[in-house]
Amino acid sequence: MQKAFQKLNIQSSIVSHFGRHLAPVMLASMNVDKSCIEMAGRWKEGSLDGSYLAKTLPLPALRVLAGFRANGGDYFLHRNSIIPPKELLDQVFPGSLKMEGQINSFCERTGNSEIAGSGFLKFINWIKIVILQDAVFLLQKVKPDKTLT
Repeated sequence: MQKAFQKLNIQSSIVSHFGRHLAPVMLASMNVDKSCIEMAGRWKEGSLDGSYLAKTLPLPALRVLAGFRANGGDYFLHRNSIIPPKELLDQVFPGSLKMEGQINSFCERTGNSEIAGSGFLKFINWIKIVILQDAVFLLQKVKPDKTLT
């Protein structure tokens, strides 16, 4: 197990019982009832809270605060895991690069932070990614026989 961890560059002080600690955390994150988790791992009733689940975040509460259902499953965009290369991003709204330089220059000169301008540029940089990610899927619908390279 130690060799596998080293090969995968996993840092953990728990090696021999890694699965014993990881399994209840994963099951809890998937909203499996605690009594079922305890039965699956043959843990004594209440032992999960004291040692295994004490350090986990309250995912159902965090999901609700973020505007989703407590049990999850509302939102996942697989394409969002692929970030387009900078060369492509720079071609979408190319004027935003100049604008970013102007805002940064203004902030350095005046010592002020330009919250609205910086927020707008963050939005533009985010929407560039979304446009390029969606473009692949939209092109596949329009020209399904065309291979993108």
